[in-house]
Amino acid sequence: MKNIKSLLFVLIIIFTSIEQNFSQQNIKIKKSEFKIKETGFKEAWKSVKKGNNFYELKGVYYLNACDEYKKAYQYNNNNPALKYKLGICLLMTGKYEEAEKLLTSVTSIKPFIAKDVLFYAARACHMNYNFEKAIELYMAYKNTFTNKELKKQSVKIDKFIVECNNGIELLKNPAEVYIENISSINTEYPEYYPVLTRNEKNLYFSSRRPKSKKDKVNIYDRKYYEDVFVADFDGKEIKNPKILDQSINTQSNEVAVATSFDDNILYIYKGNKNNGDILQSVKKKNQWQKVKSIDMPVNTKKFQETSLTFSSDDKMAFFVSDNDDDNVGGKDIYMTVKSGKKWSNPQNIVSLNSTGDEEGVFFYYDNKTLYFSSKGHNSMGGYDIFKAEMNEKGEWSKPVNLGYPINTPGDDIFFTYSKDKRTAFYSSNGQKDGKGDFDIYKILFLGPEKPMNTENIIDSIAYYKNKIKISFIETTELSTKNVTILKGIIKDQSTKQPVKANIEIIDNEKNELISELTSDSISGQYFITLSAGKKYGISVNSKGYLFYSEYIDIPITAKYEEIEKDIEIIPISLGVKLVLKNIFFATNKSELQPQSYVELGFVVKLLKENPTIKIEISGHTDNVGRIDKNMKLSQERAKSVVNYLIGNGIEPSRLTAKG
Repeated sequence: MKNIKSLLFVLIIIFTSIEQNFSQQNIKIKKSEFKIKETGFKEAWKSVKKGNNFYELKGVYYLNACDEYKKAYQYNNNNPALKYKLGICLLMTGKYEEAEKLLTSVTSIKPFIAKDVLFYAARACHMNYNFEKAIELYMAYKNTFTNKELKKQSVKIDKFIVECNNGIELLKNPAEVYIENISSINTEYPEYYPVLTRNEKNLYFSSRRPKSKKDKVNIYDRKYYEDVFVADFDGKEIKNPKILDQSINTQSNEVAVATSFDDNILYIYKGNKNNGDILQSVKKKNQWQKVKSIDMPVNTKKFQETSLTFSSDDKMAFFVSDNDDDNVGGKDIYMTVKSGKKWSNPQNIVSLNSTGDEEGVFFYYDNKTLYFSSKGHNSMGGYDIFKAEMNEKGEWSKPVNLGYPINTPGDDIFFTYSKDKRTAFYSSNGQKDGKGDFDIYKILFLGPEKPMNTENIIDSIAYYKNKIKISFIETTELSTKNVTILKGIIKDQSTKQPVKANIEIIDNEKNELISELTSDSISGQYFITLSAGKKYGISVNSKGYLFYSEYIDIPITAKYEEIEKDIEIIPISLGVKLVLKNIFFATNKSELQPQSYVELGFVVKLLKENPTIKIEISGHTDNVGRIDKNMKLSQERAKSVVNYLIGNGIEPSRLTAKG
């Protein structure tokens, strides 16, 4: 049996967007008013009584109540009390169109059946995009309160009215997307928090579905406890969902929130740890280990920390906390930066946080764009997904709503993007084709610039066309992407076996290390994210091997590209040749350029770690000009390199310069 203390705070906070602390009245369906004829009455009344029992339990039991009330509704579809209760059940299980019909009908035929019928009718209209009608009903609901009562209720009701007005504006400029309910993993129970692995081969998600008939529900919110699942992703379809084993799914609630850059660490939110903390599990020999604490300044004893995301090299992290020592609203976004092995003290990103809650952070691979959900800003209801960009000074742009139909009047949250920005995943309880409660959706993005002429995009559209809804579609091409992905396997040149190696990425123009990562210890796989508009030096190092270097120049105009490059590194032995690709000289000059110092630093390190090695430095020039002049220049350049190494502590006897 699951530990009742392990309450999943995230889901409870999200779900309150429909009820918002307004508790529906449990009005009585009177037997004398319900009975209209003898035939079928006995069975219908049994369904009413069963429905009432489930209705009082709330939570997951709204599904059962709905089933029973629908049976009774077939017998009598004009009873206002039954319509009210069935309408509430439909609203709470995501059937917004049906809920609107029933609840607005009740407001017409018996508007005072319950004081909150106007409110729930307004909520149903709001969730069903009928914003004008929702505003009318919200205003009518406000008019039922005395001035004293209104002081307590008006802030929440007025916020709903603002959201409706935001929705009216957002619907005027729909986003160009295809949206698909991923039926292969969704059920009538909540599915949420999709986490796309960095290699984009798997999707983690969490579900509150029962695993057996013996499963118990959480006494706090009347829903089943959740577990982490993983499914395969082949670039188009999500399939083969499987529950993770007991190393991840224990006797408390678990939610996967992020992976490390190499997908070998899975970060887990646990609701029963210090009011809600983020922990981690490390993969060893393809098996997840027991969940343990993370060595980051994220978690606190008093407050709840939920979602987490990293930069492409895991040197920056963003997370959400309800730390009320410095928060703007309820739950805010914080940032911490890693220098060496130490993380900085978290900073509240005040410019992104609203007076409402923020949640579900995802930092894109360009290391400047943050996607997150917010109940503030210009949300059309509940959590909407926003994005903001960070400039080189660390300043953030104003958050931009991703718009309809991605965002809905419900909660839209836990957004994650593929590297090419063609595909995204997120959770929503506001889409009309939901199976009930939160479902996970897949988005295919288009762009407005040019006629589409890329075959794989056309294939993608053909694949989705008969499966998903279309919004504001014209034949278009995706926007230019400013990220290049370099990926492959690092191998031993002799044995061709995978090697675990340290990879350092240098900004050659600034002569500084900008990120560092490690290839997978078993497969040797690596991937590097590079932003456009920079010249990079890349160095691969492993003990017992010569380091490997690469020079990559990505112009500012470069579009998204994935480059497959396997790297073979050479074991240290007599007579081996090392080619340096990040040594720079001015034209026809022998003076080293500052951009060369990082790579030469690797040579210094290699020689100091291997004191018996002696090396010959050979300089080269192009074939333009006289041979004798080129030979002289290459000799002078080789001497410049030797002099640099000597100046950094290498014995001259170990070095020879040759043109």
